[in-house]
Amino acid sequence: MTRATVWFMRTASLMLTTLLLSGCMGNSLGEVRATKPLQTGTFQKPYEQLAACTKQRIETDSWIFGQPIVQSSQDTNRPFIRVYAIYSRSTLFEVTFQPTHSAMTTVEYRRGYDGHGTQDQTWAIIEYCSRQAAPPTPGADRRP
Repeated sequence: MTRATVWFMRTASLMLTTLLLSGCMGNSLGEVRATKPLQTGTFQKPYEQLAACTKQRIETDSWIFGQPIVQSSQDTNRPFIRVYAIYSRSTLFEVTFQPTHSAMTTVEYRRGYDGHGTQDQTWAIIEYCSRQAAPPTPGADRRP
């Protein structure tokens, strides 16, 4: 074998290994959900309003890595909303919202392998949304 062939084979092998490992590093949503929450808090805001505001702010805020795909799902069997962000086929983080018996909302933050640097920004969004006034109810200002 010539030196050029050996160099090409080593380079190709290294690039292939790097490509395979980078594809395996991402977290699936199920893996993130299986982890313990890194941060938990209780807020005096209805869970649906808090989740909707948080989702909207995550979608519109600037992120250091780029703009994530943000999705949410609501459990049909119980009052529970999940908001999660995906970037480059990897789940960055998930935030769950669940009402308590005292008209408050418990929020939990879980982070994926690639979600480093997202916790502080996400939690700041949740805190911001918890302080926002409730949106006006359509027709509430009309008199009978």
